[in-house]
Amino acid sequence: MVNCKKIALVSLILGIIFVGSFLVNSSQDAIAMFLQKEGTTAKISFLIGKVDVKHAGSRQWEPGREKMVLTKGAKIKTGKDGRLELILLDGSNIQLKENSSLTIRNLGINSRGNRDT
Repeated sequence: MVNCKKIALVSLILGIIFVGSFLVNSSQDAIAMFLQKEGTTAKISFLIGKVDVKHAGSRQWEPGREKMVLTKGAKIKTGKDGRLELILLDGSNIQLKENSSLTIRNLGINSRGNRDT
């Protein structure tokens, strides 16, 4: 009976350690995991000022917003006071300063787990 209690206690401790280590992951890792699960390319993690986005297949520009998900073919432009940061599928990030533009042509993870840009 004592051995069962010890096994249960060790299992509980290992479970707490596992959950704790999962929760300690950086927010960028969590965002990258979300992006990979959702099959998306990038997510706006921060923006300030004028930032406009045109999604693939759209004719209209729309204001960018934090947590906006972007896919292949999306275009981004910043105004004279605009800045933004994108979190990419692999957890890396891109920062755009004022008066910049970017088109997401191809970005992903290949079968070997490497960036494919």
